[in-house]
Amino acid sequence: MCSSDLWQRDMSRYQAQLDYSLLGRRRSQSSEGRIGALALMPERFVDHKGKDLTVVFAQAGGEATLPNGEQVSLQAGAQDRLSIILNLSALVASHPQAFSPGHRLTQQAVGAGGVTVWTWTHRGIEELTLPGGTLTAQRWVREARESGDQGLEVWISQTLGYLPARIRITKSNGDQIDQQWHRHQALANP
Repeated sequence: MCSSDLWQRDMSRYQAQLDYSLLGRRRSQSSEGRIGALALMPERFVDHKGKDLTVVFAQAGGEATLPNGEQVSLQAGAQDRLSIILNLSALVASHPQAFSPGHRLTQQAVGAGGVTVWTWTHRGIEELTLPGGTLTAQRWVREARESGDQGLEVWISQTLGYLPARIRITKSNGDQIDQQWHRHQALANP
């Protein structure tokens, strides 16, 4: 498996991209939007699985348009399938002491196939030894919701400015995609 990710932001906007390939199949996701007072506010999400499947968000109108043209209603704080991970990181960064093991967060997730509700559970603090070094991180888990669904685990580390140090996706057949922190580059203060 080969993977890479990118997170860029300024004071009002963000761009994120996640690329990986497994067994010769490439997948890419990108998200861009505004940074709101309480959450990321996606405007455009693209899921590339052989072709681009685009979701366009109209946050002011409280809806999103799926690739098939269907319009779906958005709840406050709704995210796309990539920004939801970064938004979880931002929530933890805003009040890290407020989250203890067992704490649950629920958010609406919008993807090319429709709308679902994701529930994250804080599973504790773990020490991770990764290619980039050893660090501690909060482990958050989104369990598979139904048969055929995939599980998702995210380790959020204060050392990395509350960005994910590790993301592990477990497919329904047990196959895993395990992204681990290798390095980061801190931006210079202007």
